[in-house]
Amino acid sequence: MYEISRRREEGLELSPNAVFGTLFSSRTKELRWMALVTGFAFIIWIDIAVFLYVIFFGLKELNLADLIGTVATTPQGALFLVVGNLVGAGLGMAVFSITAISFPMLLHKDVDFITAMITSVKCVIANRRIMISWAIFIAFLLAISLASVLLGMIVVLPLLGHATWHLYRRAIRYDEAIESNTDEKE
Repeated sequence: MYEISRRREEGLELSPNAVFGTLFSSRTKELRWMALVTGFAFIIWIDIAVFLYVIFFGLKELNLADLIGTVATTPQGALFLVVGNLVGAGLGMAVFSITAISFPMLLHKDVDFITAMITSVKCVIANRRIMISWAIFIAFLLAISLASVLLGMIVVLPLLGHATWHLYRRAIRYDEAIESNTDEKE
């Protein structure tokens, strides 16, 4: 979706070959590294979730119905729910911070994935309220998609891809304007 949005913005051809050809171009090498980083973050997230489960419930196996019953009816389960959600929100915000604009930036500019992640974190820090609102909106849309047995993804993913491209372009223009004003003052 980023590539489609980029091509529309720049008035370039929108053929399937042109759009999908980008996936295999040398320009997207850094995108693959970024995908590896997010995949690793997911594995860490799952490990932490298992660790929290073991801390609260030990090594005993609970089926889904028992787990829901325990979480809903016991103080230990309620604490697990609170701690799990707080840790999950923290991890989610960390992953969001490094990826908020890094993927479209890697597609658009010739930068390495570390620079893209640092730029993304700086953008999130500089625009906390807007970016936290954006993260909550993404979580809300993904929750709706999960509730619809992932059918909502057909609409949500293209929408988020296109919107993220425009968020990235606006954030970069804003940062470039600040840098040029700083340079003029010096």
